[in-house]
This record gives sequence, structure tokens and C-alpha cells, in this order.
Amino acid sequence: MSQRRRGMRRPSPHNTAAQSQEEDMEVDEESTVSQTQTPSQVQQNLVRRSPELVDRKVAEVVQYLLIKDQKRMPIKRADIVKNVIKEYKDVYPEIMNRAGKTLKEVFGL
Repeated sequence: MSQRRRGMRRPSPHNTAAQSQEEDMEVDEESTVSQTQTPSQVQQNLVRRSPELVDRKVAEVVQYLLIKDQKRMPIKRADIVKNVIKEYKDVYPEIMNRAGKTLKEVFGL
């Protein structure tokens, strides 16, 4: 309830390296939640989501990947979850599979 979002914080000269590592681990923990799901759990979660909205998220991920690649910036799972997928973390594996399939069909990558 009284927790502050990470992006809302202002840098403080009193922050230590240990605090920033702890914050990075929190972001990593969020992204690993979807990695531990079995394929059947992902499919169950996918049934609860609107197919059109999942397809839109797939398109947004493809666009995000292309822009990041064009700018020669590293692509991190945590960034994809934070900036694109957001509340669709529970279907992350399926979204990434579909995005990969789209890239393969269009670019042969």
C-alpha cells in the first residue's frame, strides 16, 4: 500500500550499490515468474485473455524488438515485461513464441 514504484523514485546520494542491486533483483524476480509456468498453465491463462488483445501485445513486442535492434540497444526480458507486456506476464511465453514466429515469417530470422 505504501510502496513506491521504482520509476517514481528520485536518485538519492544516499543509495548504495547494494540497494540498487536489490532493486534490480526485484525486477528480475518479476520476469522469472512467467518462466516457471508449465505450458498447460500458460494455455489456461491464455484462455482467460482476449485473443485480440494478446495479438495486439504480440504486435507491440515485435515492434519493440525491431526498434531496439535498430537503435542497437540491448534487449532484456525485464524491459519487455515492464514496457510492453505489463499485466500480460502470465502469457509471456506464448506472446514471445508468437512474436518469434512473426519475425521468422517476415524476416526469415
